Amino acid sequence: MYLGKATLPLTLHRDRPLRSARSRMAQLALANQHVCDDNPAAALIAFERSIQEAPTAAAYAGRAALHVRERRFTDALQDAAAALKLDPNHEPSLYRKGVACFELDEFESALDAFQAGLKVCDPNLIDARKYSMWLRKCEAELEQSDDDDDDDDEEENIEPAKPIATAPLQPSGLKVVPCTIK
Repeated sequence: MYLGKATLPLTLHRDRPLRSARSRMAQLALANQHVCDDNPAAALIAFERSIQEAPTAAAYAGRAALHVRERRFTDALQDAAAALKLDPNHEPSLYRKGVACFELDEFESALDAFQAGLKVCDPNLIDARKYSMWLRKCEAELEQSDDDDDDDDEEENIEPAKPIATAPLQPSGLKVVPCTIK
């Protein structure tokens, strides 16, 4: 049966986005597999390819997780922020942003990210408990920094110590003999 010349290009054109979506998903799955296999170099390459093909919140969040794991918190924060631009309620990105901010001593930003993540995560899952733990850590750090600020104010009001008067040393009559240690 002859369908005409127009059918072939339309079919190929229709399949191209499908293959592209499959390719993106495959690249992201490959990146996640490399993370599980503890192969960060290969995972980084796969995440970068996935982001180049089509930037998604999941790809940026995956690369942010890799950066957190490798203790590159500035890079993790950048990727989490990029993911949140694509999807402001992407829970894994909120979590990774919170961890990165916390490790960079940006406790206010970390607290905000963890509060936002807690709002979007399922309260029945373990995610809610991890958010609660991080929220307590942020609050403790903020409280500690407030206490440190109060201590600084108190130190400004402290008068310097006055020198203590001492009597001059009297000669004791003892001789100091040098010795050598072998």
